[in-house]
Amino acid sequence: MGRSLCSLGNSTLRMKLNYDNNSRYYYLLLFMSMMLFALECKGQLKRMSEYEEKPSTQDNVASSLKISVKFYGKGRTGLNLSDSLGYLFLEFRNDEESEATVVKSVPRVSENQQIVFMSVKLIDNSFKSKPYHFLLDPSISELNFEYKNHDLNILDMKSNAELDELVASYYTGVLSKNFEALKVNDPHTYSQINLSQRLDSVHTYYKKKGFTKNSVLLNQLNNLFYFDILQQVDPFDIRVEAYAKKAHSPIIDGLTITNFYHKYVTNHIALLDYENLNTQKFSKQYLNFISKGAYKYLLQPENVISPYYETTWEWLQTTELYQGQKKVITKNIAAVKGDQLVQPLKELALLDRSFNAYSLQDILMLNPAEYYLLDFWATWCAPCIEGFKNLKELQLPDNLKVISLSVDKMITREKWKGKSNEFGLENSYLIDEIRSTDFLNALQPEAIPRYIVMDKNFRILNVDFFQPHEPQFISTLRKIAGGD
Repeated sequence: MGRSLCSLGNSTLRMKLNYDNNSRYYYLLLFMSMMLFALECKGQLKRMSEYEEKPSTQDNVASSLKISVKFYGKGRTGLNLSDSLGYLFLEFRNDEESEATVVKSVPRVSENQQIVFMSVKLIDNSFKSKPYHFLLDPSISELNFEYKNHDLNILDMKSNAELDELVASYYTGVLSKNFEALKVNDPHTYSQINLSQRLDSVHTYYKKKGFTKNSVLLNQLNNLFYFDILQQVDPFDIRVEAYAKKAHSPIIDGLTITNFYHKYVTNHIALLDYENLNTQKFSKQYLNFISKGAYKYLLQPENVISPYYETTWEWLQTTELYQGQKKVITKNIAAVKGDQLVQPLKELALLDRSFNAYSLQDILMLNPAEYYLLDFWATWCAPCIEGFKNLKELQLPDNLKVISLSVDKMITREKWKGKSNEFGLENSYLIDEIRSTDFLNALQPEAIPRYIVMDKNFRILNVDFFQPHEPQFISTLRKIAGGD
């Protein structure tokens, strides 16, 4: 999928799913495509968006984008749409044997948007994916697809050839090549100097070459891609600072520019002077993108423990972005902070291996520690079991205890008991599904393994923690528990 689809620069990322209504692969493809998307954009776009419909403030620009899928018979397909507030899965289906066109609408984000269609197919028992890029200008108010021969295709992709080439040059030709060299430990190829030289070469090539269609927009994207990667080469390069503060014209809203400012905010979080981040000091455009970058910073669960988290959240609430999407942003930030889970967690109904009843609050009193890692698992979940093995190999902080909480059904409690003993789980409890319905609905138990980190006072420090095989797991855990 390339280096990172989240950094490819799009206001709307579309993962194109190809499956048939009667195919046994339907739900597998749906699950896999969502997982691919989540892995690429972990922490940034994990929560479903809700949209507040607002009239467009742009002259002659539609306030919504219409998306249609033409079916030639029965079929079901879908698109993952993402913007700076989250992602939304749109399902299209035709239950009749006759032809039908299904139309849905989503709010238009900007005059100029770059979007990506991610094609995911099952070929020879393995998943293949390919991104297609599309550039929307003010003249485009709808996108039309057809679902034919178990495949979903946009009806006009030829105009995207130059954009596809531009994206591939930067993210495949520069970043991916650098990433591959890093994996095989080729220090020369992935050196900062070499990366910078290749980046400059691509940027200069397209400045001289020019574009035959949408030249103004594509030239702007050439600059945007360049500075997005340059920031990864050197976050504090003075050219990055100048680009961040300049008035971009035309503005191409989307994930690339939002992610550019997300990286910028993350790198400069200790330096941001929120008292002076206002229209008297900076352009409205700059503040708009800083607020989007700050919002993405706040959506990263690992940042909740940052000393700058609350001040960033306080500033965001003074911005136009927040005022325009107050309900959505407040809900998503609360979800990241785990505010809605605190009381249900305290009252979570549990059974021990003798099937005695406890609350999680009781369990913590019986197992005193400064910090707790709540490990949600199930006997049927292979990644959960792999997580147990990885945990045993790690040197966890002395002031932290692991509490294993199974989401298995009560009818399989004997199996849970046996597996708990087999895996040597010290503090293993079965969630009483009957008395914990609200919590289980909030947790979404199908999305396991799931780890939550909290302190002894039930203050949630990370509502969706890294998994034990990820390199950030132990380093972040030690940072939380004061081990570093």
